[in-house]
Amino acid sequence: MEKAIQETKQEFISSSHRTKQYLAWHRLFKREFTKFLQTELGATRIKILRPNHFDMSGFFEVSGQVWYF
Repeated sequence: MEKAIQETKQEFISSSHRTKQYLAWHRLFKREFTKFLQTELGATRIKILRPNHFDMSGFFEVSGQVWYF
C-alpha cells in the first residue's frame, strides 16, 4: 500500500476527462488495496468499481459485514 499512498499524494493533472495519470493511479491503487484487503483484513467479495472521474469506490466483505468505500 505504501506505493499507492505515495502516488495518491501527487498533484493530478486537471482535466474534464480521465487522464492517463489518473488511470495509472487507479490501476495501482486497485491492485495494492485489493492485496491489503485480502491479506490484512481477510476480505472477500471485493468489488472495486470502474474508474470514474478522479474517484474510487467499491465494496468488500469481512466476517459477513459488507463495507462500502
